[in-house]
Amino acid sequence: MLKKFTPILILLLVSASFFAQPDPGFHFVNPNQRAIKIKFEQLNNLIIIPVELNGVELSFLLDTGVDKTLLIALEAGESMELNKANQVNIRGLGIDDNFVAYQSIENTLQIGSAIHNNKDVYFIIDKDNKLTKRLGLPINGIIGYDFFKDFIVRIDYKRNLIKLYNPEKFNRKLRSFEALPLLFYKRKPYLNLKVKDSSITKPNLNLLFDTGSGSSFWLLEKEYIQVPQLYFKDILGYGFNSTIKGKRSRVQEVVLGKYRINQPTVAYPNVDQIIQIEQNVMRDGTIGAEILRRFKWFIDYPNKRIYFKSNSNYNETFGYDMSGLVLEFDGIKMVKRIKSVKMNIEKYTQFNEELNPKSRNDFILSVEIQPKLIISDIRLDSPAADASIKVGDELIKINSKEVYQLKLKQIQQILSEEEGKKVKLELNRKGKILKKEIYLRDRFKDLIQNSKN
Repeated sequence: MLKKFTPILILLLVSASFFAQPDPGFHFVNPNQRAIKIKFEQLNNLIIIPVELNGVELSFLLDTGVDKTLLIALEAGESMELNKANQVNIRGLGIDDNFVAYQSIENTLQIGSAIHNNKDVYFIIDKDNKLTKRLGLPINGIIGYDFFKDFIVRIDYKRNLIKLYNPEKFNRKLRSFEALPLLFYKRKPYLNLKVKDSSITKPNLNLLFDTGSGSSFWLLEKEYIQVPQLYFKDILGYGFNSTIKGKRSRVQEVVLGKYRINQPTVAYPNVDQIIQIEQNVMRDGTIGAEILRRFKWFIDYPNKRIYFKSNSNYNETFGYDMSGLVLEFDGIKMVKRIKSVKMNIEKYTQFNEELNPKSRNDFILSVEIQPKLIISDIRLDSPAADASIKVGDELIKINSKEVYQLKLKQIQQILSEEEGKKVKLELNRKGKILKKEIYLRDRFKDLIQNSKN
């Protein structure tokens, strides 16, 4: 459910030069503490952690793919006061994702009982509030390298739990875990993994270990990485200001230590849309959170090692959207709900002695504010496109259930459940209620069938 926004006022001291201040790093408030626990929310496989910035409680996306701590605001004047702000240009994933940031110094950042008293933060303005629209939860910032570099970090996707360990006091025995070296390029972590497929001629590939990507794998087309013959065009994801399109396929196998990940879905972004990645000579692709959530992790930046062991998510199939709908939250609406309330009459007999029943059921009408779930895009040649669903339609019900009663992940599961399944949709198009039926379609099965014809 989308939480209500509250005004945030954060006083940031903005540096008068472009040179970053010395970084003392995070440390525990209690220097004798061995470890601390942090609960997180998981949305679309992404990790959202509670962060305090200068005493203000915020929600940050945990993203190993970023090397700076970013603070996101809707309006410059609304969210903070800036003094002599120096502009810094930051480039995002997509070709249109160049934006201006303001470097702020000497901030206090606290995560649980881990604190940083002299933290540089880069403030950016996102008037369209894109991250929040896509996740359905207010996202105030992004943190990556700065969170991991001072600790050994345990991530448990099943329990929605992170544990930070003081490296000097870490004494866990990890004999049952697989281990791999971490490679770093521009403060971002990579794994060197074997990817088996006839379309790949290089034995091992360098894949960014990316907690900020909800997908399984992305691979970049290169001389030694070709797109398999069977693929379909798709919307792969989003940068800050751009839609990332490309091709979707499968590869034979990815080897992760002793684990063999068979037939995972793989995305191949259009190279003309990802200029930042194209300029990264180290990167062959990305291993994202659709894979990471299948393991328990110990991430050791100080010693450049990573440890992992499968969890109960490991054998889940690699699903993907079979409807063609791309959804995002946009705006709010008033929802009327009738609730049954059991009243205890004995408490009121002194006021009305003629009431005989011990209790009865009454009803109350409540009015709630709920987010609107909008069709933000439609995939080509999909069931949604065939049903004449349009961008901008509001999704009201799915299979006769109000969408505000469901989590976004539940809706996405319904839309990727099984080939041929009928899904009933109720839509609001500019005040007109429409009822549609779509039948989910497995694009990979279509590809295989068409290749035989």
